[in-house]
Amino acid sequence: MPSAGGDVNGFVFPMTPPTDQSVAITNAAMSGASGQALLDILEEPLEEEPIPGDLVGRKGGRRSRTDPLEQERARAAHQELVNTLAAAARVKAGFSKDGVPILVDENVVHSTALAAQLRAEGYNARSAEEVGLANQGVKDPPILRLIRFIGGRVITGDHGQGRDGGFKERAIRIDRRGQYLGPVMRLLATQGVHPIAR
Repeated sequence: MPSAGGDVNGFVFPMTPPTDQSVAITNAAMSGASGQALLDILEEPLEEEPIPGDLVGRKGGRRSRTDPLEQERARAAHQELVNTLAAAARVKAGFSKDGVPILVDENVVHSTALAAQLRAEGYNARSAEEVGLANQGVKDPPILRLIRFIGGRVITGDHGQGRDGGFKERAIRIDRRGQYLGPVMRLLATQGVHPIAR
């Protein structure tokens, strides 16, 4: 991946270099790696993404200034790269490119059946089993990082924060009565998550 702005195979890259983690996510997504491989990358703490305007070199011991319009272009290009990486990670994890990705946690009874029912209703849903995360001993923090990165939500029966923090603001918590399709769809609507327009 180039370290300066440019166009490579139709992709426009930002003026600033992406982080090593961003490059690893892109390479994993493009090489056909599994959802688990993406989680392995996200197991490490997230790196600070460089802010393009803050990477200006120094001249004479003082920070040089760049044109504000150029800084804005660099920020827009950087955001475009982040969006491209998130879209690649979303597809690699098995989600559609459209709609809010919904992961049905493995602690939900019949999670794969619920995910299939949600898909039949037009939701962008996958179970932890379908994504390759069930019974793998994967803790919540890397899953939370992946879900945040792809802009998704997690349907979970876990009501506690637990030692590892749970799914925080990305959690849609259900109880046993809510594991049927109708109540889950009503709950999703209250959370602003709607089916993909057909």
